[in-house]
Amino acid sequence: MTSPQSFPIDSVEDLGEHIYDPFNICRIPLRPRVESNQKVILCHDMMNGYHQDAEIQGGERTETIYSFQYWQFVDIFIYFSHHRFTIPPVNWTIACHRNGVKCLGTFIVEWQNGLPDLLRLIYGPNYDEQLPSTQRDFDPYYANKMIEITEFYGFDGWLINVESIIPSAIHAIVLKRFLDYLTKTIHVKKPGSLIIWYDSVIYTGQLRWQDQLNVKNKMFFDVTDAIFVNYTWNPAKLQESRDFANNRKDQVFTGIDVWGRNTFGGGGFNTHKALREISKVNLQIAIFAPGWTFESLGKEHFAINERRFWCDTNQDIPILPGEDQSTAIDLKDIGCVSQYIDLKAGAGITNFHSNFNQGFGSKYFIHGELVSNIPWHHLAQQNIPLSYPVVKPNLSVVKNSLIKNPSDSWVDLELQGHDSYLGGSSIAVTSAQNCSTAELICIPLYKVNICTNKNSKFRLIYKQVKGAVLLGLYWKTNDNLAHIKFATGEKIDHNWMQIESTVSSSGFLTEIGIAVGSFSRIPSDCIKLPLDCQEVDIPPFEVQNCDSFEYLLGSITIYDYIPTIHNITGKLVVERGEPKIQNELISVTLNWASLELNVTEKLDMRLIYIDSVFIGASFNNIYVANVSQGVKTIEIRLYNELSFFVGKIVDTITLN
Repeated sequence: MTSPQSFPIDSVEDLGEHIYDPFNICRIPLRPRVESNQKVILCHDMMNGYHQDAEIQGGERTETIYSFQYWQFVDIFIYFSHHRFTIPPVNWTIACHRNGVKCLGTFIVEWQNGLPDLLRLIYGPNYDEQLPSTQRDFDPYYANKMIEITEFYGFDGWLINVESIIPSAIHAIVLKRFLDYLTKTIHVKKPGSLIIWYDSVIYTGQLRWQDQLNVKNKMFFDVTDAIFVNYTWNPAKLQESRDFANNRKDQVFTGIDVWGRNTFGGGGFNTHKALREISKVNLQIAIFAPGWTFESLGKEHFAINERRFWCDTNQDIPILPGEDQSTAIDLKDIGCVSQYIDLKAGAGITNFHSNFNQGFGSKYFIHGELVSNIPWHHLAQQNIPLSYPVVKPNLSVVKNSLIKNPSDSWVDLELQGHDSYLGGSSIAVTSAQNCSTAELICIPLYKVNICTNKNSKFRLIYKQVKGAVLLGLYWKTNDNLAHIKFATGEKIDHNWMQIESTVSSSGFLTEIGIAVGSFSRIPSDCIKLPLDCQEVDIPPFEVQNCDSFEYLLGSITIYDYIPTIHNITGKLVVERGEPKIQNELISVTLNWASLELNVTEKLDMRLIYIDSVFIGASFNNIYVANVSQGVKTIEIRLYNELSFFVGKIVDTITLN
């Protein structure tokens, strides 16, 4: 019994015979997120897919892995490969859903060797190529199979990419019927799902990329949710697409190939040039293969290159010998992706939570306790990344004068991995420079759109490492008020503290973050600052020396309920594998699906312990563990979507 893996389906015939895998099911629902007018597809294509990201339970990390940390710029994620049916690895689906992003798989046929599978897909398992076209008809068998797979594994639809020449317009018409049936039926079976057509074959069946929406590919667009336009367009074709789409321009996604390859602007660090042109005509965006920062530029400087690509033109990056000129930085036109993409609100409508987990780390912590020194990866554990990865203070108060959007800050933020409250990372809040005046500064961490009520509370978990400043809560409401609350921290676990405050207003939170004060007395009341004025009425504070300080942020939560703690009794279902001779460990599958039926909470992470030792995390109700012989106590601790503990399952098993 090996560690479970996500996998694709390599033929239409295999689709019909697919054996469903309970390990690859996503049980994390798509979190609600307020939609923006501008929508962005990220189409992830890297070395034909299914690498470390396919290890469902994660694993030991021996090198830098690819992960995506900029969900605040994306609405739809497509997992792309050249397998026939690319089912997204469940770790990606979970990370997407936690961030309010839809996750799609891919169906692809390419060149002439893909044609038989395409025809079998649309005509069904009894397709006979010897029959004349007049004796063939559309069969929904495989469309239904695709829908079943989408429902079973919990992802959100398909990109359909037909890059094989279809030898007859009659086949193209049947393909349209297939798409029409697939789209309408999946909407009924799985509301909110998407079927997206790639700009490839045209109404005659010829393979002719149009680089725009027009009369030649319209018939496929008409029966699907959107079109992903090929990436070798020019500005004139953008305008023509917009005009032709009429009232469906919001379903036209214009492709950009980050690898360059004749894409407008050159791709790479010049991707912003294409985005600028697309934004002029208000079409949607599809960014293809942004993993270029990892696959082409290398693992060593991946985080730096990725940050430069998405959001930080001030980030210095290494110059690589032989780098393609089209993708290299153009010093005459410097930019990055975020300059032309709307910042999306963090996922959550009435509640919000992040513990800043990146989905990998050098250590692992649970409630501030170090439980493993082994470097690890598990992309399903990734939380909501900061909306503002570059420090951008919202306001500063010096001598009762309010400075909105100050250009400088005496506070730095950095994601770090040497300590954490839950997972493998936290946010280090440190001194960027000495502050010699009594100053209050507010630093937003997340753009949000959270509806609050009388029960809503704001909680920050943090640790003081060295030095001392005042650390508090900051939130901004839809009435343009900034709220700042300082309080004495309450000790909770392993030197971690928490600050908590009621969010008094009933309305919407639009921004949440931290407040830092370089003064020595804690204000007792919540400070409210109208952002449409310059002078503010705040009592004078005494300055204190804050030339060197460090705090760690462990988690940030907005919540309006106290979870129910469940006392769960019952027996685990245990399937035993063969012993591993080298170390006499026995591989066992633990299944507690029937026991979770009594839990009313929206479950997220399950932490697995054997004889009180942490062995791993699951986001399902099934787990494979390697266990030594003897009597073993299994404990599964259940956490909800806000990382609140909601119960545990305990059982004893005997392995001889």
